Amino acid sequence: MNPDYRGIWIAVVLALLVRWDARRIGVQKGRLEGSLFDLSPWGWFWGCLLLFPVFLPAYLLKRPEYKRLNENVHIYHGPYD
Repeated sequence: MNPDYRGIWIAVVLALLVRWDARRIGVQKGRLEGSLFDLSPWGWFWGCLLLFPVFLPAYLLKRPEYKRLNENVHIYHGPYD
């Protein structure tokens, strides 16, 4: 792997992990009404990929709020998720 692309690969991997985690805890657009960071899992992915220094800390700050909202909600994604 070329060292020039190491930062890009790290951002891609972390963005994929954020998307996976957001989907796992049941993040859905529209749950945090009035919030600038009310995004779907794919929205968090693209935000973390394109504006990593802004969206990764924002996700880590909003994550407990999403978990609290979804603690009693079971989301079925299908047999392969």
